[in-house]
Amino acid sequence: MTIQTLENPLAEAMKKSGLTQREIAAKIGVTEQAVSGWKSLRRRPRPEQAFELAALLSIDVKIVLRKRVSNGA
Repeated sequence: MTIQTLENPLAEAMKKSGLTQREIAAKIGVTEQAVSGWKSLRRRPRPEQAFELAALLSIDVKIVLRKRVSNGA
């Protein structure tokens, strides 16, 4: 488990799903870049995309919509 997944339950859920960013993007109807932004917490999906992603990964939508936590650096 990497530092990113310890601090980012969304990245961990994506990893556990076994789906690639490309597959997730295709299932939700967005670009791979959008999924990458969500995974890295640089961006948050629109509400309807957040619910689709949460359902796809079987996680709480709050995990999808969480903000990046600043480490003060």
